[in-house]
Amino acid sequence: MKTRLADYYGAPRVELSLRRGAEEDWQTVFAGNPKPSFRDYGDRPYFSSLLSLDDTFADAPPSRVRIEVSGFGGIGVRHLRVYIGGRMYIPSSVVAKRGVVRGSEHTFVDDSRWCWMGELSTNGAIASMNPPPVHSLELMLAEVRRNSDGIG
Repeated sequence: MKTRLADYYGAPRVELSLRRGAEEDWQTVFAGNPKPSFRDYGDRPYFSSLLSLDDTFADAPPSRVRIEVSGFGGIGVRHLRVYIGGRMYIPSSVVAKRGVVRGSEHTFVDDSRWCWMGELSTNGAIASMNPPPVHSLELMLAEVRRNSDGIG
C-alpha cells in the first residue's frame, strides 16, 4: 500500500481488511498508523507499507479490500497491491464508499495520483470535540495476468 500524508503531524488510524470470495467475514491485516516513525522528522510524507500475510488466503484469493481511515487528519492512498502465491491482485472497481473519499479510481493505477480519505485539516480535526468519523473505501480486486516476460 502506497500512502501520502497532507501534513506530517496528522495521525490517521488506518485499518486494511481483506475478504475472500462470497464470505461475509473480513480479515483485518493491518490496523494502525502507517507512518514509519513519530520521532524521525526527516521522513517524507510518502510511505510504502509492506504487509506480510500468512497462508490464510493461499487456498482462496481475496476478492475485496476495505480501507478504513479515522483519527486526526486524513491519508492519501496512491496504490494497493496484494501478492499471494505468486499472483498479484489490484483494485478493479469501487464497491462502496463512506465519509470523505475523493478520487477512489486513482487507486487502480500505480502513478502519482492518489485517493484522499478523511479530513485535510489536522488542526480542524484536533480542535473538534466530536469523535472522528470513519471514512471507508471498499474495492473489488482482480488478478493481474502476466505475460511470458513476467510483466502484468
